[in-house]
Amino acid sequence: MPEKMYHVEGPCPDNETLARALREGNEDAIPMLLSRNESYLAATASELCRRYQLPDLREDLMQEGAIALISAARKFSPDSGAKLLTYAGGAVRSAMLDYLAESSLSLGLPAGRYHQLRRVGYICALSDGATDAELIGQIVREMAVSEKIAGTLLAEYRTILGSVPLEDATEIEDMGADPARIYDERMRRMLLVKLMGEVLRPRELNIVRCHLGFDQLGEREMTFAELAVFLNYNGPSAAEKAFKVAIRKVQDSLAQGEYGVWMNAKRMLREALRERFSDLG
Repeated sequence: MPEKMYHVEGPCPDNETLARALREGNEDAIPMLLSRNESYLAATASELCRRYQLPDLREDLMQEGAIALISAARKFSPDSGAKLLTYAGGAVRSAMLDYLAESSLSLGLPAGRYHQLRRVGYICALSDGATDAELIGQIVREMAVSEKIAGTLLAEYRTILGSVPLEDATEIEDMGADPARIYDERMRRMLLVKLMGEVLRPRELNIVRCHLGFDQLGEREMTFAELAVFLNYNGPSAAEKAFKVAIRKVQDSLAQGEYGVWMNAKRMLREALRERFSDLG
């Protein structure tokens, strides 16, 4: 059995109590939260490793899931009546899928440097709201490096691996519009992002995100010529073909999963409204 990554001796409170403590500023709740949910993180990571045949990434995926879980717990309202894992499960899985997608990029980084930057990312996630000086001090203490190197690592992390979730990148800015339309658009985009993560392989997910301007390493849309170099395709035409194949896979799956349920519910509602108004006429 693999060695425990987050085990804490003794009993841990339930997830909702730990989330409340974290929202109140009790950082001691983090180790207990990760210990309590280690089996969940391990099971999710193992399932994705089997799916993509990447067994060596299990611990990295668990760390990405842990960061997402901590972030979700900070925002979770225990008074909502929901369970923390119900609230955070999608974010945890998406974080792991994002890491798998990033892992298929040709970053050209030495393995040792790459893992250093992932460690910096973990420190940043645990030090939510900290200043740069505080982050550098934490990196110095935990990674046993000088302040100069810590500053360089932090800058490299933000440049190379720092990311904005695709859900945030698709946020609607026109808040003066109809709230119902805004909510519907946000839900459809969020569920579409989730569907893409479920039906596309990491490399396919990467090319879609990069070509549509939702890539992890920049905000602009990348041409197929750029993608051929960036993702190691055999010329622009090969990159374009791969993109079209990925889009077809998404289109063929639009009736599946939560996205399909949402769109089917919308269709039934429209039909019910048409019948109602026709009766009134």
